[in-house]
Amino acid sequence: MSGTGGNGGMGGNGILATDVAVYGGNITAHGGTYNRGGQAGQGGKGGEGGEGGKCINTYNVAENGKTGGYGWHGSYGIDGTSGGAGIYARLTVESGTVSATGGKWSAGIGGTGNGQGIEGTDVTISGGTVTVTAGEKSFGIGGGFDGTKTGVAGKLTVTGGTLILSTSGKGTNAVVPSFTNCTVSGEGALQYEGTYNTDGKFTVAVKDISIQPTTYVGYDSVTVAATMQISRSTNITTPKLKGHISFQLDGQEFATAPITDAVSADGVITATVSTTWTAVEGKHSLSAGYVAGDNDMYAFGGTYAESTDIPLHTHKWNSEYTIDV
Repeated sequence: MSGTGGNGGMGGNGILATDVAVYGGNITAHGGTYNRGGQAGQGGKGGEGGEGGKCINTYNVAENGKTGGYGWHGSYGIDGTSGGAGIYARLTVESGTVSATGGKWSAGIGGTGNGQGIEGTDVTISGGTVTVTAGEKSFGIGGGFDGTKTGVAGKLTVTGGTLILSTSGKGTNAVVPSFTNCTVSGEGALQYEGTYNTDGKFTVAVKDISIQPTTYVGYDSVTVAATMQISRSTNITTPKLKGHISFQLDGQEFATAPITDAVSADGVITATVSTTWTAVEGKHSLSAGYVAGDNDMYAFGGTYAESTDIPLHTHKWNSEYTIDV
C-alpha cells in the first residue's frame, strides 16, 4: 500500500486586519486561491518470485516462481474549498484608489469562506475610487459563503467618491446601504446604480425646452417639449420615478406630464415629455422642472427656462368681413 496525498489548503486573505484606513495612494488586494489535494503515491512493485528447485538424477527442472503484482495506490488528498477575501477588515476610505477581489466563496471586501468568518465587515467610503469583485457564491461587499449559507453583510456607507460593484448580481448583500453625494456603477450595482445628491436621491434636471411648430403667434395651439437628464446610466424602472414635469409660464404652472420613457446612450439617461399649450402673446418666461412624488428616489435637479416674445394674433377687417393673419 502507499500513503494518501495531503489535503489542499484554503486561500489566505489579501489583507487581514481589524481596521484598515486608506487616506490616499493605490491599494490592490486579492484573496488567495485554494489548492488541490496532494496526489496519491503509487503502490510498490511486488518482489520477484523465487527460483524453481531442481530435482536430482532427473532431467526435469522446475519453473521459477512468478513475480509479485503492484501494491494498491494510495488515495488523493481532499481539495481545499475556498479562497480568501480581498480585504477582511473594517474598511474606511477617504481618498486614493482601492481594488479588492475575493477568492472562491469570499467577498472582495468582507466575509471569507476560508474558515476565518463568513460575516461581512463595515465599509465606509467618503472619497476616492473603490472597485470590488466578488468571489464565487459571495458578494463584492458583504458576506462570505461556507458551503451552506452566506454571511450577513456589515454596514455599507458611502458619502463621497465612486464605488464600482463589478460582479453582475453580486454587488452587495448589505440590507440598507447608504449612498449620498457619490456615484455607484458597475454590473453589480443594479438598483443602486447612479449619481446621488446630498440627500441620497437621484436627480432629474431639465436641459432644454422646444416649441413646435417653430413659427406661431398668440392664441395658436403649440406643443411644448421638455428634455431632461437623469443621473443614472442604465434604467429608471428600478426604482421608478414617482413624480412629474411641471410646465410653467412666468412661474405659474399651466400643465404637467409624467416621465414614462427614457433612453440610455453614452452612459447618460435622457427623457422627453410634452404638453399642448395655447401661446400667450407678449414677452414671457417658459420653464419646466421635476416635481418629486411621495417616497420618490428621484429629486429636482434643475429648471430650464426659455424666454419668449410671442407676436400678436392680428386681424384685417372692414364692415363686411374679418380675416385672421
